[in-house]
Amino acid sequence: MWARTDSVLLAATADSLQCRFWWAGTREFRWRDLPLNTAGRSITDIACTSLAAKRVEVFVLCDDGSIWQSSLRLAQEGTIDWSTWARLPPPPGHATAIAACQFDRRDGAIIAATSDGEIHFAEHGIEVLKTGLSRRSQWSLVGDA
Repeated sequence: MWARTDSVLLAATADSLQCRFWWAGTREFRWRDLPLNTAGRSITDIACTSLAAKRVEVFVLCDDGSIWQSSLRLAQEGTIDWSTWARLPPPPGHATAIAACQFDRRDGAIIAATSDGEIHFAEHGIEVLKTGLSRRSQWSLVGDA
């Protein structure tokens, strides 16, 4: 997923995250290890959404229910620039699965299922014209919005 005209593939194992992307300058797909410090936690799910050209918001769910977010940006000469991973405030309950979706060019949502059978969502976006920083709303139950 990369949206627009570029493709990105994200894959995770319990302790690593890989990214494969098309770099038109050399006309090849490249695999890259992505920096991720889960402090002994195992990765159980990943989700991503593209909210701006050449930028992907990535979410990782760990086995303790914690959710982490980082931004991937495709820089010049086929390099990838990652923002520092940030631990997001969790939804109520223990998160067991995550998904992400895009509403428009700078707004989307992260969705989390929890062990009590509830589904929660938080709006997620980027301030493209101001700072380029990510922003996120509080968690809400699906159906309560």
